[in-house]
Amino acid sequence: MATPRDTRSAPVLPADLTAAIERAGYYPALVADVVESALGPDAVVAHLVHQETTFDRTPFVATSPSSR
Repeated sequence: MATPRDTRSAPVLPADLTAAIERAGYYPALVADVVESALGPDAVVAHLVHQETTFDRTPFVATSPSSR
């Protein structure tokens, strides 16, 4: 059985990474929380923040075999 990680000793995101996440502006608090969770006890040695919020706006039309 895995023991829960002690989050009190987890590293805090570096200030420059936090600032880059905030500049991206797409749910920065959520993104920072997810990155911290994914890192676990590991430290950040380098980072790149790339905002990619592309949505496919193509309408979806359902058809049945009888409508063809």
